[in-house]
Amino acid sequence: MVTLPEDASLQERKLLTWLIQDNGVSRGTLCTLLSGFNNDTSIQVLHHSKFTDLRKLAHPEVYGILLEYARTLWLDLNLINYMTIEQGTMIFSASHSVKHLPFLYKGDVHYGSCTAKRTQADQYAVVEFNNLWVPCRLTYHFELQIAGRAATMCSVVKCMLMDDELPIFPWSIQ
Repeated sequence: MVTLPEDASLQERKLLTWLIQDNGVSRGTLCTLLSGFNNDTSIQVLHHSKFTDLRKLAHPEVYGILLEYARTLWLDLNLINYMTIEQGTMIFSASHSVKHLPFLYKGDVHYGSCTAKRTQADQYAVVEFNNLWVPCRLTYHFELQIAGRAATMCSVVKCMLMDDELPIFPWSIQ
């Protein structure tokens, strides 16, 4: 749910606004997530000077995923695989196009990843896919850089799936 329903009362709206604007240690996890989703501030990262060699990652399929994402992001560039040579194309380098980010901040919310070396804290988030909020595990955060274009950040996530066997609440486990 991104917004309250149309028939929400004034009291419900005031309560939600108060929860979102409240900050600091007193705010719980749910309120922190609501604040992050409601926050339109930019994403802050720790900038790394070194590029990441995508061929050396634990998940080799990441290069293909990022290449496809870059193609949809920069339609006019005609990006190709680093093993291909064609006229009128630009190579998406496996070793000089991407910087790995162990974490990033959006507003006051810290988003880590399960592949970070120092800590794997904050590696879960709820992500919107086609107007549906899905719980996910954050695998990687990257900064994509192509010559002549503004750098952009993206995350590789694994969606968490649930079936009828998984209890809805932790206390339902028997």
